[in-house]
Amino acid sequence: MIRLKTEAAPEPTFSIEQERVHDASAREALLDRAMGPGRKRKSSEKLRRGRLPAAGLAFVARDPSGNMAGSVRLWNICAGVDVRGQPVRGMGIFDFFRVWDGVPVFVEDHISRLNQSLDVIGMHVEYTTAEWLEKIRDLIRINECDNAGFRIVVTGGYSEDGYTVPEQPNVYMMLHYLPANDPKQWEEGISLITSNYQRDMPLAKTTIYVQSMKLQPAMKKAGAYEVLYHWNNKIRECSRCNIFFIDQNGVLHTPSNSMLKGITRKQVLAIAAEQG
Repeated sequence: MIRLKTEAAPEPTFSIEQERVHDASAREALLDRAMGPGRKRKSSEKLRRGRLPAAGLAFVARDPSGNMAGSVRLWNICAGVDVRGQPVRGMGIFDFFRVWDGVPVFVEDHISRLNQSLDVIGMHVEYTTAEWLEKIRDLIRINECDNAGFRIVVTGGYSEDGYTVPEQPNVYMMLHYLPANDPKQWEEGISLITSNYQRDMPLAKTTIYVQSMKLQPAMKKAGAYEVLYHWNNKIRECSRCNIFFIDQNGVLHTPSNSMLKGITRKQVLAIAAEQG
């Protein structure tokens, strides 16, 4: 008779889980240690830059203490694309807001501005405010997200010739990791460069940021954080934010037109009005 000796299976040394938004900093640190400082110069890294992995195909391995021990992300690729289905050139709007403690901040105001931007450039998305809110909150809940950036992008859709605007736009919603603010910026302030420029459509938050992108080498050379736009000897805005001044009498000043009116700007002006 043959007797078999059985033993209990060893406890697993790690677990596999879906990647979450707040895993970003640990993942980047792990990849830096594993692949070295030159990893971002690889051609594969350049192809993935600015793109999200395939839905449901980004995983992390965690040790029993919850620390990240590994990461794998799979990406969609396009092969044999029908060139007749081209994205409409230069047509897109977006909006961006923060998620704090799982709550999308000032989200109704951002949805209102998003709809305004759609109207300005002549696009239409058949979502009510309630439907936008439901989709936003579902994405936050599914990702178990506490603190992140939330971006909504609407493009013109796919067109036979890349120019004729189709009836159906494309809508993208995504969560972004937000790095911590640099405390030196609060303590020492920041530097700006200036540029004689004004948005073509100030009432729409479009995806066209060519001017500020073109000025990035100049900002880097000057050690500047932002670019301040002016037009016809009048200050307009910065490329990513509004600007305020407080005079010697404690009065708040900010441009009133010909610029994108930010959501934070709206809240600051409301607080200032309450304070008299």
